[in-house]
Amino acid sequence: MRPDIHKNVGQITGRKHVGSHIGDPHLVPLIWSGPDPEQIPFDDLPQKCVAKTNHGSGRNIILKKPTDRASVTSQLKERLSENFYWNCREAQYYEISSQVLIEEFLGDGQDYRRHPWVCQTIEKSPHWLGV
Repeated sequence: MRPDIHKNVGQITGRKHVGSHIGDPHLVPLIWSGPDPEQIPFDDLPQKCVAKTNHGSGRNIILKKPTDRASVTSQLKERLSENFYWNCREAQYYEISSQVLIEEFLGDGQDYRRHPWVCQTIEKSPHWLGV
């Protein structure tokens, strides 16, 4: 395994990587990120947005006002405690520092940016892209 693979697995470092290569307009707009769900600025969030962790998959929380802050915070804390290296021996997750991301809600699903992406690079060339 490449020693730098963890830099492209986490959604925060992955966003930086993709943004630097194809531009930030191709990314879902990021509203907030941080390591502590207690610090989420719920009062400043839009009417509808998405909360998730940078190392998770398929476990997004659609936030709608009024938001049950205690429930959202509890769910995110639980997810932040997960480490897929220890759970499934997925080595690329070993060095990821877990964080919460709050992203813009994209609506009806017609926006191409709504799809999760995975790109494996081999010797600095794209090898495959999963959408």
